[in-house]
Amino acid sequence: MASPFQVFRKNQKLWVAGLVILAMFGFVFLPTILETMGGRSGANPVAFESKYGDLHESQLHNLRERHLRTIGILTDILQQSGYPASRIQQQLEYMFGGSTLDNVADSWLLARHAEEMGMVVSNKMINVFIKQITQNQVKVDVLQAVFKRSGMSDRMFFEMMRDELLAWKLKQIFYPSAVAATPGQRWDYFCRVKRSAAIEAVAVAVADYVDQIPDPTDEKLRAFFEEHKDKLPLPFSPQPGFKKPQKVALEYFKAETDKFIAPEMISDEEVMQRYEKDKQRYDQFFSEPVTETPADAAEEKPADDEQTATDEKEDVKDADNSNETPLPKETTPEPSSPKTEPTEQEEEDSPPKDSAASGKSPFVLAAFQQPEAGDKTEPEPAAEKPQPVDKPASSLQPPASSLQPKTGPSERLRERIRQEIADEKIGVLFDRLSGQMNQYREEQSDYDFNPAAKKEGKSPPVRPDFEKLAKQNGLTAGRTGLVADWEAAESEIGSALVGRGARAWRYAFRSMSKFRPEKAMDFGGNLYLFWKTEDAKEEVPKFEDEGVREEVLRAWKMDQAWKLAKKKAESLAAEAREADKPFAQVFAGRPKLPVLTPPPFTWMTLDEMPLSYARSSQISDVEGVDFAGGEFMRTVFRLEPGEVGAEMNAPQTMAYVIRLIEFSPPYNTIWEWFKVDDFRKYSAVAQGDQNQMYRAWLDEIKTAAGFKWTDEYKKGLRSGDSGR
Repeated sequence: MASPFQVFRKNQKLWVAGLVILAMFGFVFLPTILETMGGRSGANPVAFESKYGDLHESQLHNLRERHLRTIGILTDILQQSGYPASRIQQQLEYMFGGSTLDNVADSWLLARHAEEMGMVVSNKMINVFIKQITQNQVKVDVLQAVFKRSGMSDRMFFEMMRDELLAWKLKQIFYPSAVAATPGQRWDYFCRVKRSAAIEAVAVAVADYVDQIPDPTDEKLRAFFEEHKDKLPLPFSPQPGFKKPQKVALEYFKAETDKFIAPEMISDEEVMQRYEKDKQRYDQFFSEPVTETPADAAEEKPADDEQTATDEKEDVKDADNSNETPLPKETTPEPSSPKTEPTEQEEEDSPPKDSAASGKSPFVLAAFQQPEAGDKTEPEPAAEKPQPVDKPASSLQPPASSLQPKTGPSERLRERIRQEIADEKIGVLFDRLSGQMNQYREEQSDYDFNPAAKKEGKSPPVRPDFEKLAKQNGLTAGRTGLVADWEAAESEIGSALVGRGARAWRYAFRSMSKFRPEKAMDFGGNLYLFWKTEDAKEEVPKFEDEGVREEVLRAWKMDQAWKLAKKKAESLAAEAREADKPFAQVFAGRPKLPVLTPPPFTWMTLDEMPLSYARSSQISDVEGVDFAGGEFMRTVFRLEPGEVGAEMNAPQTMAYVIRLIEFSPPYNTIWEWFKVDDFRKYSAVAQGDQNQMYRAWLDEIKTAAGFKWTDEYKKGLRSGDSGR
């Protein structure tokens, strides 16, 4: 009898061929079969339906992974071009949307709608897009290095970019109609940030009227709970929500830059030693330009009238260019990804669409080459690039003719050197503290995963004492406790940014691991070393859970009682109108109605430290008023001096009687400012209107496409999928 090995050796080619065929079958057909079986069994339900096709849950998650990989590569490319790291994520989210499953589904739908309209994205367009967003600062070899780091070929990247650009190009068609503002609208937006109101007010608490609302039947209460159990209890919203929000706890060290650059921390001798050690670099890159002499200035300066006319022309020119202002970035729902990711085999077998030659990199296209003499080039498709940003002084080299004779560092250069030395010292401090934090993390992990027998008699590792370590190293320590995202955003570390420009608190909520140290910096230049110590996930409670019925009952009564509070406020307002006197006289002797006199406030406030030229805006805080909200502001700014009105705050927990004292400054003054100010400086005030227009436009496309999330998928989300 022949040996099995002899049989194998004799027919090894057939065996190998059979194994290859089985492997190909497994890679090509098995996922589809499993997906179909999974869909039928309910393990992989259809996520949404549309006239362009239905997508299963696994396909939707695949789209999100493709989107994240694409954004990761674009982030790396922009970093190589010198684009400010603090703005990269914001800019990419503006163009290609967020990374939630809702965002990804919207992007897929917009890309299909764009295809239906006949829009096409070629390789050349992708090349031009990359060339323009990097201002042609990144060469082919650098791009290839980026792809190598990402583990993705350029061809696969081009395929993934196709849907991203299709969705973005479609939005570009819509954006001008949303961004455009009439002169009347601009005047309204300008007044919202420049016109201040001085008021006096009296508050009527809704909670005072809860006892007047009779208890509902248990059936009504359960129905109320079912209606709102999937909603989060947002502090600024009047809508009830019983879903328990995700909460995290952060602990951090803070290095205050001002302390570390102070003369007592860094001596003049240390500064001069650093300067002398690298004098050539400092003199070349950080020298002050020569200031013109008074005589030169007198010769070149035009007459006052001529100069004023020139300034006004420049202001008008800037105002005319205001259509460059992008739509809101974080608040606008944006799209994101493509079909299904090509396999490595498909990558090798099929050339990219519209490529110059089969098997060649898309980056051999003419978009990255200098045209030869006599070549006729087609006009390049327009691709919107990020808003131009002035490079920091540290990256600018002044013309050789403007450099002063080198007699030593200027005061500005001394401050620059102090900052460098301080950054290095803080970096060394943070590295040492990170080592202690990582050591605790590893020891805690070993302890947690050891069987009970090995833990017996052993104490868990001791967490680093942040307060003690902070005092020893000239730092301050802080902790947030378990907080929801809106609470974390208002904390001391709330404005700090991590690596690629993401907000530290968002990173903590979305992807940060427990006890893994990370670094961040706020707009004041202060540095943070922080970690997440606790993470409580979102959870939909049950009506029978302890304390839930009482919470639902109170929310139901508050939802009814606000009408009584508003009615009381309106009756008090009528009383004040009839008296026609200041509130201090009208409500004298009524201790339950104290009069509020907040400092003057504007309707909207612009960020003091914008991430881009188009600053973000929010409704102003009013001292003594809880979450004033849009309706409160609208009521205030519609009044005339001496008039009285009544309005609820945003969450409808308080009703306010409002008397307008005065507006400032006068209209004539604001009008003169308005005539010369650049619309781009305050265009962010229009974000709310633009968001509404965008959502309405997207809803129209969804309706036309028959887009609908399936009940089966939504049921799965309620069971615990937090990726949405």
